[in-house]
Amino acid sequence: MVTVSTRISSIHWVEGFDIELLNKRTGRRISERRQGVLGPYAYRAKLADKKTVADWITKRFEPTYPELSCNVLDGRGFAADPEETLENVRASYFWSEQ
Repeated sequence: MVTVSTRISSIHWVEGFDIELLNKRTGRRISERRQGVLGPYAYRAKLADKKTVADWITKRFEPTYPELSCNVLDGRGFAADPEETLENVRASYFWSEQ
């Protein structure tokens, strides 16, 4: 079985950012060590830079994983604002490395 961490890495590879997986009902964080929680991430190209975090969650994450919730994380590991553009979130990973 695949761990949450492996799936998060798959999402990062495509989208250029990390997520924090949450239980939709309780809002509690799901451990990255858990197995069998996330199925495959079907997308092969990132969502457009001008789209927002909220757009990504409603157009990609929720349809793919309807029983779960998530936070999109910026380059410092903080939850990004839902209205933040994906371009800015992705850029925060570049700036956090310097």
